Amino acid sequence: MNSIRFDNWEKFRNIISDISNGYSISLNGLTETQRHHFIYSVIAKAGRKALYIAANDLQARNALESFSGMAAGKVLYFPFREKMLYDVEAKSYDQAYQRIEILDCLLRQDFDIAVLSCESLIDIFMPPEEFAACRLSFKTGDTVDLEKLISDLARLGYERENEVEGSGQFAVRGGIIDIFPIQMREPVRIELFDIEIDSIRVFDPESQRSVQGIDRVEILPAKEFILSKEQALKAAGRIRRELREVVSRTDDKDLVNSLNKNFENYIEKLENAEYFAGIDKFIPYFYDENHSLLDYVGRDSLLFVEDVARLRQRLKNVVEEYHNQCEVLLDKGMLLPGSFLMYSDPEDLPGRFARFQTVYLNSLDEGETLTEVKKQYSLYGNNTVSYAGRIDELKKDIKAWLEKGYQITIQAMSDQRKEGLKNFLEENGIRVYSEYPKDDTPCVVIKTGQLKNGFVYPEIKWAVLCESDIVAGKKKRAAHQHKTGKKIDVFTDLTVGDYVVHQVHGIGVYKGIESLTVEGVKSEYLKIEYRDGGFLYIPITQLDLIQKYIGTEGKAPKINKLGGAEWTRQKKKSRKR
Repeated sequence: MNSIRFDNWEKFRNIISDISNGYSISLNGLTETQRHHFIYSVIAKAGRKALYIAANDLQARNALESFSGMAAGKVLYFPFREKMLYDVEAKSYDQAYQRIEILDCLLRQDFDIAVLSCESLIDIFMPPEEFAACRLSFKTGDTVDLEKLISDLARLGYERENEVEGSGQFAVRGGIIDIFPIQMREPVRIELFDIEIDSIRVFDPESQRSVQGIDRVEILPAKEFILSKEQALKAAGRIRRELREVVSRTDDKDLVNSLNKNFENYIEKLENAEYFAGIDKFIPYFYDENHSLLDYVGRDSLLFVEDVARLRQRLKNVVEEYHNQCEVLLDKGMLLPGSFLMYSDPEDLPGRFARFQTVYLNSLDEGETLTEVKKQYSLYGNNTVSYAGRIDELKKDIKAWLEKGYQITIQAMSDQRKEGLKNFLEENGIRVYSEYPKDDTPCVVIKTGQLKNGFVYPEIKWAVLCESDIVAGKKKRAAHQHKTGKKIDVFTDLTVGDYVVHQVHGIGVYKGIESLTVEGVKSEYLKIEYRDGGFLYIPITQLDLIQKYIGTEGKAPKINKLGGAEWTRQKKKSRKR
């Protein structure tokens, strides 16, 4: 960051002053990457925690990429929760675990910038105080009631196994308790001496050998909603009453039979406080009062809200699409009207935002806001061209900028690339500095950082260029493909018994095509068998999720376990090679 140019900019100083005085404001005119750069500078200067709310998930990920490339602190991304209305058990909980971990960070103020898409603003969450109460903590010397610990882990969504392999699992052998907390990369082993914790050690799940000793460990819940027996009974009662009302209003006997058959089973499981596939559809019945993600955020945090007009439209579309899906399932007797309330009303957002100091970010000169603002600032900027190796054109522009009194910052992707880029530029007659001169002299300075594209601040004569703008052929590396996989174009490319590689679950055996009826909808699925009798069913429309195994000829591969961690470890090792 070029603090001298910003510090000397009256508009920037006024913005920081307004924020320091607690005012909400609107910043209009900058687009995407330049906006991220400016906002990061504001956050750093203000010294506050920040929640950056994007108008959609793509913009959220772009903001995450920009902030991660600039920030030395903790930048988090909160993934939007997809709604599962069908009775299908998801086998990959990675995003749920990520959300749980970030909620914990928000509550404990353990972050610098948290980025999310606007859809998460209208989601329903556990009451923060109940979420905090689900956090278990153990340290050496504590006394432990083993049976209560087993019960607590099960209540928090941890699955008991003979041996811990993946996140959200635990195992008990005598006075040894292995737990794989969802927020940790490796599991921990708690050893008891009678009822006292004698040691806590991180261990390798593959070799089962200890890696290091630690003094304490925190265990976060492994499910996003943890219901007490009382809450489960209350939810079951609400569902039963609504079921009776719906049944009393219909003359369709087939629909009545379908409703009673489906929902009596759900109600019975809820009354027993059991988790079951499809429980998500009952989230609106869980609590007397809905809680928002903003309830997890400290009041001193700054909210940055992108493009309010687009945000409003996005939330309207999300709710309408969800309600259309509910209408179809309601007509089939697979849903009750209460499930329509999965989202909070977007019109309630101004009331929620009123509790926070908010900075609105709009692309237009005059921007829409959700709450009253003290002032609207117009900021001017533009993106630079991509030189793509055209060094003469780059030298011409740099010379013109310097003659006009500009400082030029060039961002290299790493310290190593910084040195290489510095040599490249100097060999082409461009003098490069490593630090900004104290007298603010026009010059070219090279720094490490990763931004999507370059831009110019004409008001303060500052140009920012990225390595990818300068050097020809510098493209982002494509997502890693595991070397044992070969693309499958159509399912007829597979023969029963073929080994296949799934992106998430690893190597399994193709067992053929099966017709399955899920919530009354009949579809074709590829059946994949995994170790220990696990089966995965993949819609034939999602062939891109698997590849055909092409390992050493004549040598059978090791089959992975569904839900285990070994495939994740294999991929990590492959990337390091």
